Amino acid sequence: IKRNILDKSQMLIGLKIFRRVIERENKLHPNTPAAKWDTSMWINSERKIVRRQNDLCRLGLVELLCNMISQADDIELQFESMLLGIALLLGGNKAVQDEFLKYIQEDIQNNFLISIKETIVNSFEVIKKTMSERNKYYWKKTYVITDREKLNKGRSNSMRTNSMKKGAKSMDTMDDRYIDDIISSNHHENDEAFYEEVGLSLTLLERVYRFLQLLCEGHNFDLQSQLRVQKTSTGSVNRRTFDFISHTAFYFNALTKQINIDSLDVGVQILDFLIEAVQGPCGENQRALAKSNIINSSMDFLTIFKKRSDYMKRGFFTQEQVNQMDQATAKSMKLLNAMIEGSSSNTDILEGMSSLDFSFLIQ
Repeated sequence: IKRNILDKSQMLIGLKIFRRVIERENKLHPNTPAAKWDTSMWINSERKIVRRQNDLCRLGLVELLCNMISQADDIELQFESMLLGIALLLGGNKAVQDEFLKYIQEDIQNNFLISIKETIVNSFEVIKKTMSERNKYYWKKTYVITDREKLNKGRSNSMRTNSMKKGAKSMDTMDDRYIDDIISSNHHENDEAFYEEVGLSLTLLERVYRFLQLLCEGHNFDLQSQLRVQKTSTGSVNRRTFDFISHTAFYFNALTKQINIDSLDVGVQILDFLIEAVQGPCGENQRALAKSNIINSSMDFLTIFKKRSDYMKRGFFTQEQVNQMDQATAKSMKLLNAMIEGSSSNTDILEGMSSLDFSFLIQ
């Protein structure tokens, strides 16, 4: 990798092979990437998976992966690198975490984490440019649907039949494709075009934050702290340090302003990362989040949706989608709970919590 001997296709194949060494130990879901596993999907194979993780760790795969991520400027390579990192760290493997910590401490130029930072920044730029337009589309779709419902409610079947122009499409028989035709003929607004342009960026960002979450898993205080400020093994601060904790709080605040069905999974994963970053508790990370206004951001996230049309205007049309959004807002409550863990003497957090509307939380 350092000598650039391998081409892109060879590197992608290598990353997949290493990942499959771990994933094939999950006999129930051997063809599903570890990034998509929840605990129930792999816990019965945990011992075999940990053994494979440790085998690859001893072979020096963590250093190889860090070098790969440090140099990768191709989105496919970044994506596959994150998938392998997640497979290696799954369950919060302490031996693997220790190797990542060692690499970060010895990375004088901080290239590894700076590369991850740039991936996050670039992905958020794509999301920022597209989510606003996507929400305009959902607004239009909401008004078409609500107008149809009002028309159907206000007319009897006979009146609707008599008043309908010959050959016109009945409002109560419109399918989603016909609604899309009414909203816009712009091919960039349909799902296929949307996911071709930004779907990979959304998924990559989700995977990056899953990777960062697993670095911290198990209340790994050293890595929780390193993601706030990078230090060498001697304790000196890296001159290119980057605060992932505070910046992620800012990104989350921006995301809540545009959150919709397309970006929801990213928002949930960011919450999972922040929860893992402060649990233990990690007091300095709690303070960093409090100073970054995460408490108010979480409260805003809790209060975005109050009625059905609020959900629809962000693409949550089915009850299943509404339930997904409600589960996500509930996760922000978990973050608030993690923020106050052991914080009886943390004035920044106590001041932030004093502004919460607990009457709303109770409701």
